[in-house]
Amino acid sequence: MLLVTSDSPIFLAEAQKLNFVYIIPGKVVHMDNVSSDNYQLHLKSFVDMMMISKADKCYSYSYGKMFKDSKFARTSALIGSRPFESIIEEEH
Repeated sequence: MLLVTSDSPIFLAEAQKLNFVYIIPGKVVHMDNVSSDNYQLHLKSFVDMMMISKADKCYSYSYGKMFKDSKFARTSALIGSRPFESIIEEEH
């Protein structure tokens, strides 16, 4: 089983089609774009971070024009003292 987290609902919907992928249910919101004190909006992000912090190994993947080296997975790995690897592929 592979836990996949992302701030892209489109990516999560596609990843969830794979039978070995688990996605934590909930609404994806960007933390820096929410101007509300409704902390329930951030529940999925918080649970994602806590689950990553307990993983055997954590990865951050980017390809092409995707944002490079997000600190979310890296910070989550640091919280749990887990090994971390950044995988950055350039477009061909």
